[in-house]
Amino acid sequence: MIYTCTRDAESWQLYSTMRGVKAVAADLSGTLTVIVRNALAKLEADPDLSETKLARKAFNEMYEHLSHAGDFGACDTEPRGVLAHEIEKAFRLDPYTLD
Repeated sequence: MIYTCTRDAESWQLYSTMRGVKAVAADLSGTLTVIVRNALAKLEADPDLSETKLARKAFNEMYEHLSHAGDFGACDTEPRGVLAHEIEKAFRLDPYTLD
């Protein structure tokens, strides 16, 4: 499976009425896709790595990008939960592993 994030502003739970929010959502989804694919490639190259640690690292790296979109509500609880869910799904972790 090749991971691709396709979330829009509504599914990221951003302030969807703000001007420019569609571009912000597309940027977040694209960035998450790259971060997760890179982490999964590391895991594939070295199966002894911890999925949970790589997922946590991906979450922290992506949170930096959420913080840049804070004006759109990206640092709120809901988008952080969406991010955790996306990463848990990509790494096939149990729900709430990253919360």
